[in-house]
Amino acid sequence: LFPYTTLFRSSTIHLCYTLLNSTFKQACRLRLLSVNPVLQVELPRQQISPHQRALSITEQEIFLQYARSSPYYMLYTLALLTGMRVGELRALRWRDIDFPNASLTVTGTMKYTKKNGCYRDSPKTNASYRKIPLLSAAVNLLEEVGKEQIRTHRSVKTWIPLEDLEDLVFPSRTGKPLCQGVLNADINRIVRNINADSDAPFLPMTPHTLRHTFSTRCMESGMSPKVLQTILNNCSSHTWMS
Repeated sequence: LFPYTTLFRSSTIHLCYTLLNSTFKQACRLRLLSVNPVLQVELPRQQISPHQRALSITEQEIFLQYARSSPYYMLYTLALLTGMRVGELRALRWRDIDFPNASLTVTGTMKYTKKNGCYRDSPKTNASYRKIPLLSAAVNLLEEVGKEQIRTHRSVKTWIPLEDLEDLVFPSRTGKPLCQGVLNADINRIVRNINADSDAPFLPMTPHTLRHTFSTRCMESGMSPKVLQTILNNCSSHTWMS
């Protein structure tokens, strides 16, 4: 079934396997097939680097505990609640959030070049334009972010007017666009603090680890791969929350 394994990433092959297995399993339930052919496939060994692995439930709790002192704690938490890419979170605007209907719309991503610095751009792909339903925990978190931002805006003299930044939800401490390098450094600091207090080494991670962790929690809760794919790439309904 997968004769050209060297041409594809192992993670892509495993995703295809999962989706096909779900499809053929349903076909067997409907008696359209007598045997699920995917079960005969021998998958290539999946190599996962420390930066790509998801956090376990215990590791997730430890990370959030140590991240509470970080100015980006709210961003990390929302990443774990929505599975959004870190560039999408950094580009999220207040106008993209629909509090009455408990949802947000992904309309952009933050990018960086030496010439332009950090700037807001269109999403990664057409499928990246999507509406994400929000759990009550995410709504409460965003409301708290808004209150904190107002307090910071009033207290920091160098704060740039929010309208000049397209009302970013997660700007830097001075109101400028938040660059990923800042988050990388902050997460490295958090991991160092965890390791300093623990005999068991906490493996390296990046902001993207949070997206992998969201996916893993969803799968552990019994969510189908197809629904998860919809949430991560083009979510248009609230059915995944049931």
